[in-house]
Amino acid sequence: MLSFNKIFEISSFGIIKKVLKNSDAISFMYEEVAKREVELGELSYLSLKGYSIERPLYFIYPCNSLMKKRNEEFYRNITL
Repeated sequence: MLSFNKIFEISSFGIIKKVLKNSDAISFMYEEVAKREVELGELSYLSLKGYSIERPLYFIYPCNSLMKKRNEEFYRNITL
């Protein structure tokens, strides 16, 4: 059971920030994305102690890339 009246999924940080500035909504986003608005006093951070989010990170590149070998080597080096 959800405790929110409405839930929206928006993929644009710019639109999310506009919605947040003009409502009583909350959102998850990268700290750096909202840095300017927080400095201007338009938005605020809410720190959740003892809470973390983990999600997959995908490494994507064009399959016909001239850099394919370098991309794959880079990927192998960062996943060791």
